[in-house]
Amino acid sequence: MSSLKSLNAKILGKILSATKSRLPSGLRGLTPQQLKHSLITVFLLSLLCWAIWLYEIVAKIGWASLEWLSEDLFSPYLICLIVSVAYIHPFWVRYRNIDSKLILTTLTLFVLNISVFLLSDVVLRTIFSRLGFLTSGLYKFTFSTITILIFGLGYFFVTDKLIFPIKKKYAALFLACPFLMFVLGLITNFFIRGFATNWGLVDSIKMGFPQFWICVLMGLMGIVISSSYDEDENTEGVDKNILDADF
Repeated sequence: MSSLKSLNAKILGKILSATKSRLPSGLRGLTPQQLKHSLITVFLLSLLCWAIWLYEIVAKIGWASLEWLSEDLFSPYLICLIVSVAYIHPFWVRYRNIDSKLILTTLTLFVLNISVFLLSDVVLRTIFSRLGFLTSGLYKFTFSTITILIFGLGYFFVTDKLIFPIKKKYAALFLACPFLMFVLGLITNFFIRGFATNWGLVDSIKMGFPQFWICVLMGLMGIVISSSYDEDENTEGVDKNILDADF
């Protein structure tokens, strides 16, 4: 009986090993079912971000109005929460264990996202400001750089300290996400004008395309990093409650 169990374990191990070998090295911590589930969830959460934003802009304020630049919007705070959930969700799927540490990480990233949004909101408002130094290119560049650094390094250190150690290469990927968010938003706005009559950064933001793409990008980052301990040599300090979850 014990020999039969040992044989079954060996066969199952070979099947899992063959399945993982077909995935990119950065995703071999996920089974195909987990990867599919994570990708679908991230996409749906991204659509939710887009829908929440457009609902407030179009239905609540009105597309033709410029009040969205001066009013305190509610949707960005929901989007901040959804983006943090999109990033952490692959960890929940991978480890099948929603413990207090992952919940704390989600809330920490939620606060980080709100802080970055408020800083980004200041930069956006200065575009339309008539105050002298606020409209200077140096001011906008400095404030934008600080915002991007807080976002990228914030996600890196929160993941590194609260979940498990990750390689420094991920810091560069985190920092690239805000740039990709606006680039992909502009490209989407070029092909899908929606309610916008012009093509540009402001119209892209008003249509909610960057909001959609930042959720997609952070979800993909969560998928890759949640699997990274399988390829990283240094896994010391990994939360044992997470890695020892019953699969």
